[in-house]
Amino acid sequence: MKIKSIKLENFAKCSHIEVSFDKNITYLIGENGAGKTTLGLDAIWFLFQGIAEKSSKSNNPFIAERFRFIGENGASAKGEMVLFDETLKVKIKVIRKLTKDGTFVTFEAPSNMTLNQEWLNDLFNVFLISPRSFLALDSKKQSEVLGINTSKFDTELENLKAEHTYINRELKNIGEIQAVESVEKIDITSLIERKNDIINFNDKQKELQQNIIKNKEKLILCEQEYEELLKQKTLLDLEINKAKNKRDAGVKYISNLPTPEKLTNSEDIDNKIKEATLNNDKNINYEHYLQQKQKYDLKVSELNNNKKKQSETIRDRIDYIRSKKLPFDNLEINEKGELLLSGKPIKEQYFATGELLKIVPVLISSLNPELKYVFIQQFNLLDEKQQKIVEEYLVGKGFQLVAEIVGEKEVENKHCIVLKDMHLVSKNLTNPENLL
Repeated sequence: MKIKSIKLENFAKCSHIEVSFDKNITYLIGENGAGKTTLGLDAIWFLFQGIAEKSSKSNNPFIAERFRFIGENGASAKGEMVLFDETLKVKIKVIRKLTKDGTFVTFEAPSNMTLNQEWLNDLFNVFLISPRSFLALDSKKQSEVLGINTSKFDTELENLKAEHTYINRELKNIGEIQAVESVEKIDITSLIERKNDIINFNDKQKELQQNIIKNKEKLILCEQEYEELLKQKTLLDLEINKAKNKRDAGVKYISNLPTPEKLTNSEDIDNKIKEATLNNDKNINYEHYLQQKQKYDLKVSELNNNKKKQSETIRDRIDYIRSKKLPFDNLEINEKGELLLSGKPIKEQYFATGELLKIVPVLISSLNPELKYVFIQQFNLLDEKQQKIVEEYLVGKGFQLVAEIVGEKEVENKHCIVLKDMHLVSKNLTNPENLL
């Protein structure tokens, strides 16, 4: 789809102008302020989208106050644009009226075609007709214009990387896990009970022994007393008998006391308790090792899962970008969602103007390949060699170029439109066969 001609009435400073465009390249010539941008860009934008102070959901109007584009010759402005569908070989006229309250569009076309504003919306892309507008966007906005919004993947990657850092930090806090000997825990309760039984038994036997010793000491005293009383037998028969009876009772008592058994040696059980304690210390170390190893293995698993998710997200992101079928193999979207070509932003400080004029139209036309109109501002900033390269490249790609030239002189053997103060000074139709 290319633009055959436009006509403006009472639009901006133009009272009336009507021009035709070459199917390949038209030179729009004039000094600064002559109306080149108004005719080559603003008017085309107006005819496709109208003029408003803000965008709507589906329209992308020329943002301005409407009354500023209504001239002094009436209460409204009008524009007509004839499009030529190269596939269907038909002409379509778009008629748009501008008032202070709004814009109104009608169509003249074959009866079998259904045309409306939505059809114009699908056809139009401001960044195609004005490559400089695309270059003015930051790299992230450029990717969004191409319908590529990787923010979902970029946010997910950012979160996964933050999680990866956190897991790594936890892994370092756990530290290196040293393996320890695996031993089974021994229940030393029964050993301690046996130890206590031995202690109680030995204490009892010692008590019995002490009791015997104590009573033997008493017996010795009784015998001494008995001997003393014998000396005083004549005087102390009564006391002797008493002492004798007391002695006999003591002998009888001692003879009836249980004989203590041999003391049991607790060295063996002491050694077993010591060994069990050492063993259980090892068991505690081993249990701690198992707990730490479980934590460590869990973090390693989380780390591996995180890396897997990162790889999957990166792959999904790449598949998403590839699904957009971008026209250049060396186009990429970095982690910040920025559009890059050969690793560089698509900006004038990274690419020559001539390169950008070739890149942007092809890039934007990948979104909507129907409309092929491109308005190139300040075309004469390129040298003649670069101008020729850009012309041949874009025309070869099927684009219709309108190149802005600052000056008054027509380009020899080219389709030229010369303007002065929004009036047509002259037009040179060097190649009439190139008119649509």
